[in-house]
Amino acid sequence: MRNVCVIGLGKSGFSTVNYLLKKYPNDKLCVIDTRQNVPNLEEVEDKLPIHTGSFNQEWMNNADLLIVSPGVDIRQTEFKQAESNSTEIIGDVEFFAQELLKKDKYPSIISITGSNGKSTVTTLCYEVLKANGVNVSLGGNIGVPVLDVIDNDFDAYVLELSSFQLETLKSLKPTSAVHLNLSPDHLDRYDSYEDYNLAKHNVFNNTKLAIFNQQDSFTNPKNNFNKVSFGIDNSEYYIKEESNKSHLYFNDELLLNEDEIKLVGQHNLLNILAVYALISPLKLDENITKKAICDYAGLNHRCQLAHFNNGVKWINDSKATNIGSLVACLDGLKVNGKLHLLMGGDGKGADFTELKPLLNNFDLQLYCFGKDKLKLAEL
Repeated sequence: MRNVCVIGLGKSGFSTVNYLLKKYPNDKLCVIDTRQNVPNLEEVEDKLPIHTGSFNQEWMNNADLLIVSPGVDIRQTEFKQAESNSTEIIGDVEFFAQELLKKDKYPSIISITGSNGKSTVTTLCYEVLKANGVNVSLGGNIGVPVLDVIDNDFDAYVLELSSFQLETLKSLKPTSAVHLNLSPDHLDRYDSYEDYNLAKHNVFNNTKLAIFNQQDSFTNPKNNFNKVSFGIDNSEYYIKEESNKSHLYFNDELLLNEDEIKLVGQHNLLNILAVYALISPLKLDENITKKAICDYAGLNHRCQLAHFNNGVKWINDSKATNIGSLVACLDGLKVNGKLHLLMGGDGKGADFTELKPLLNNFDLQLYCFGKDKLKLAEL
């Protein structure tokens, strides 16, 4: 019997509690959530001890295992003290990975991280596998907690993984894994840009095929992985301009051209190349795969054509929550007239000055709002 303490009762924590209650009823289980208003509390408060409003150091020190929600920073002193008492500290994705090792047949795993494009690549991989008849599950940071789908006999999992989820991940054995790109984000959580990137690189742990962005040296795995790259050029998967159109290639093999797909922008061409690289070990049907990619219209709020009227395009990119995501969208836009750009929110410590040269390329009207509106207006 283990003493297990779940930290945080949000979506992933609630999923973890339900899995543990079902799978390991003999474990001694408790929950800590530092919030006063705790989500999902009524669902479990009669089933196990719950401490709210602060950490409970005694519970943490006495635990054999802490399973920590991704939104909780494990660098805090309470976790260091628990770790000094030989408490194992992991997240729900690492626990999922440890549970997968107990299965008779290990499934195919496609793991995806990066500052931008994760959800598009994850969803497109899932749609391609599903179109090919693969019994596949989608999970991770994209909204479905991994422990909610582990008990089904899936042949493959496509996982979107954030840096927070990757911090403690060491047991997953991906068939393929990609680090799409890196731009300043979550700098309120990490001590440096390098620390943020180190967390991202955990996606490559134990992978059979590592995939990186040739245009972003931060994504290149430093260890001796079997690896391939995607990019604008000098890559195994690359973009080539022919007859004023962008064509996607794998080595000398033409995959498709931009007129065949519904996604817009060069960043989405790179996303498609990443998908082709990720699915390459699975030996899927080429025609079915191409059709699934060409039919994919993308996710809401991500460089999405929301409306077109009288020659004016309305683009919804409200999911662009960091500079790199905004740059990717603007780089892919072809603007013939004035660009009206609504921009605001919380920059989370990011440096906005790198946007200035890009914005100077447009006939621009800027509308700024939110916490950092004055900093944005200076652009």
